[in-house]
Amino acid sequence: MDLLDKLYRFCFYLLIVTCFTCCKDEGIPVELPQNNFNHTYINEINANLLALEQLIDKVSNEEPAELCTPLANERGYNIQFQDGKTVTLLTMLSPLAEDATLSGYSPMLTARKEDAHYYWCLDGKWLHSETNNNKIQIGGNSTPRVAITPDGFWCIQLDDKTLKLEQKVAAVKPKSAFRHIEIQEGKQIKIYMQGESSPLVIPMQKADEPTPEPSTGSMRRPISATQPAWLIHIDTWNTADPQKIIDLIPQDIRPYVIFNISLSISHNEDTGAWNLVEYGYETAKSWLRTCAENQVWAMVQPSSGGFAHFPDFSSYDEMEGSVYEEFFRNYPNFLGFNYCEQFWGFDDVYSVSFKQRLRHFAQLLKLSHQYGGYLVVSCCGPYWGAAHNPIGMMKQDAEMAQLCRTHPEHFILCEKYTSKHGFYDIESTCLGTWLSGYAGQYGIRFDECGWNGHNGDESFPVAAGAIPIIEHVALTGQTVIDGPELIWQQCFKEVSTIQSDNGYSARSWQMFPQFRYISIDLFRKIIDGTIRIMPRQEVIERSKVVILQDQYSGNSHDLYCAPLTLYEGLYRMDGDGNLGDNHNYFKQSGRYPTIPVAWQLADDVAGGFAQTINHSAYDAHWPTIADKVRQFNLWFPQQSTGTLYVGRQYNTLVTYNPSDRPDALIPFQYNTAKQLELSYHKYTVGVIREYSDYLTLYLNNYDSQDNTPRKEVIKIHGCTSRPTFSYDDRGAVTARLNAQWDEADGLFTLEVQHNGPLDITIRCQGSATNRQSYYPTSTLTPPTAPQPYSGALQYEAEHFDWQHARVVKNGVGSPIRHYTGMGYVQFGNQNGAALRCRTVQATTASSHQLHIRYQSIGGSASGLQLHVNGQLLSTFTLPLTSVDSWQTFTLPIQLHTAANTIELRAPQGVSSMLYIDHFVVDDHEG
Repeated sequence: MDLLDKLYRFCFYLLIVTCFTCCKDEGIPVELPQNNFNHTYINEINANLLALEQLIDKVSNEEPAELCTPLANERGYNIQFQDGKTVTLLTMLSPLAEDATLSGYSPMLTARKEDAHYYWCLDGKWLHSETNNNKIQIGGNSTPRVAITPDGFWCIQLDDKTLKLEQKVAAVKPKSAFRHIEIQEGKQIKIYMQGESSPLVIPMQKADEPTPEPSTGSMRRPISATQPAWLIHIDTWNTADPQKIIDLIPQDIRPYVIFNISLSISHNEDTGAWNLVEYGYETAKSWLRTCAENQVWAMVQPSSGGFAHFPDFSSYDEMEGSVYEEFFRNYPNFLGFNYCEQFWGFDDVYSVSFKQRLRHFAQLLKLSHQYGGYLVVSCCGPYWGAAHNPIGMMKQDAEMAQLCRTHPEHFILCEKYTSKHGFYDIESTCLGTWLSGYAGQYGIRFDECGWNGHNGDESFPVAAGAIPIIEHVALTGQTVIDGPELIWQQCFKEVSTIQSDNGYSARSWQMFPQFRYISIDLFRKIIDGTIRIMPRQEVIERSKVVILQDQYSGNSHDLYCAPLTLYEGLYRMDGDGNLGDNHNYFKQSGRYPTIPVAWQLADDVAGGFAQTINHSAYDAHWPTIADKVRQFNLWFPQQSTGTLYVGRQYNTLVTYNPSDRPDALIPFQYNTAKQLELSYHKYTVGVIREYSDYLTLYLNNYDSQDNTPRKEVIKIHGCTSRPTFSYDDRGAVTARLNAQWDEADGLFTLEVQHNGPLDITIRCQGSATNRQSYYPTSTLTPPTAPQPYSGALQYEAEHFDWQHARVVKNGVGSPIRHYTGMGYVQFGNQNGAALRCRTVQATTASSHQLHIRYQSIGGSASGLQLHVNGQLLSTFTLPLTSVDSWQTFTLPIQLHTAANTIELRAPQGVSSMLYIDHFVVDDHEG
């Protein structure tokens, strides 16, 4: 029996003894038998010491870095300097033993500056030379090395001498000396070390501008905690004009946006005919061209549930030349396909089975890898289809699981709120799939359909939709916000026809107020760093525990879901149920992080959980709910009292009122005053950041039904002088703030009346000492725009301005068939009939071709005039066509590089029945 086998048996024996004698996970670290340790850890910690020495040399010589990039396994960073030198530092180290799960001692060597020099520190104290007892300067003749003595004690080797430490080696998961890396692109890199409050600061100098990303290969538009994505829908449900939806999005947000071209699903159950959008391919291609012309990122949503506008393929050969490859190949702004709410409609006569869809997903992941794109899948709770959740996907299709494991960067998994059941389970399984390394990004697709009429509010209160988005982005690392839905209730609406210039009428869109006051404002708080997105490793460390779904017998809940009572006694709301009977997505308490549920752990980063508990051992591990709560309370100490949700990560507090329980008392950890007291209106959400001498508060309580202000009360206890405050009001009504100061008690009270978003800064301090000082910050980098598009530009007639014509917004059910987009225009026979397209953006000022797709029934359409930028270019006739036979008529036109206007006029009207489908502008005949 070799030493490693002995170690495994020893650790297994200890685990059995621990579980069956005390049922506790806390305890004394297990001592390892002599020399039975992981040499990888020793090599890694010493490599970090060398890297630290190299970094100190660069800092001392004020050498700027050019690049700082994460390692592929997310365990550290490469920092490249101008002289070509690359320093690799590891923020996560390998465990000392295969089964290391307990915290314990391992030596921590760091650097500290004094008198303009850096010196080595051991466990926060100066490391002294045994020769002269002087502090040991970094960059001298030798670098300390960590080792283990033959009798199993930690030691430090320096100058051929060995300092034996008092602690024996134990089966621990040691921490890296590098606690946190903060990258401000083009400015500086901050490297925080364990136990040190001041970071190493390395200035950054921008390298030469990189060449544009290729259309194939590497990720076209990377998504990360510093480059999050907001999927804003251009949706067929409200017969959208893609150009006008794009124009509604503010310029500061647009770089982060991916426009989701949504081919919404509605079909005739008897015939399978589409009820809403008939020609999904033509609509998607046309709208994708509009996005490409605007140089904005875009995806196509071909499916809701089992139904899809495009076919499902079971082999990669079928992808070649298909619509899937066509969109990637032809459009540099195209990022992939979005499959919505994959829990219903499978095995219908007009859909595929779920297993067929998984086969198709595997092929799309391969295509995404080829072109640097994404597959987005949103999942709902277990009530209707537990087997359709993320763990069900991995367990039921080995190829998809393997592709997700080897190339998770192409898979985006979103929790969706359409179903009124099982919110916690779908949150846990989506989160767990990301944290375990089987998805590259984790997101949320909020849908008001999931509202269950809580607290007497039968109609959905829009403020309730902000709560899960803010909570999950800030506390579970979500980098993707998809939606919200319903688009025609929450985002955009077509309003009354407007009268434009020169006698034209035009269709018009507006955003719903809540899209402005909640959705846009919320995303701006992500951009400015108020709402910081945690990287994956940090979410793992905060979560501490993961449930591994290792069940392979039982019903679908047993096979794919979280343990039945996992959330009970922790953050489950009072009166709510478990799994499919969980109807409330709010949480009782922010004390406990969301509990991830995963299938397997795919990489080293996923191995960073402090505890892994198998689903099959759940009942034995925690025989009662009280046992579980007792353990979680040890892992997660109480940080507030009262009835508000309060979740903390470093100096950031996410707070909200899930019902009519308005109060919370929060002891300060960073500010030197004593504590913060909050009283919120129902559904108010607040993100509070705590600093030594001030607080920032982002509050939002927007109510679209009633513009009356809602009241919040903020109290700060233990102030040594009267605080001052300032605020930025962006709400629907003017905010009112009233301050009161009780000098005897050091109590500052701020009463706030507002409806919508409000930023408040309160400068306050007390006399407390030993407050925490370290907190990470967030600096977002706007994603690079897509490569310019040089293909055909397409403009649908139903989006044109018109005179004396009839716009058919959606041609479903009309006698005219096989149009593109969603409709067409019936050109009037009155004098002065006209159509105008005003958004043609040519890439070059040169000759182009205008292709008019039309039908002229009953005769030729003569006497037509083409005007470009107000100038008559030609008079022409569109020849006769047969019924339902679209033809193309081509004219040469001259365009400039600014926005061009193209008009089709009939001063005397036309005698035929003329229909116009679209204009296409390109550089080719055809």
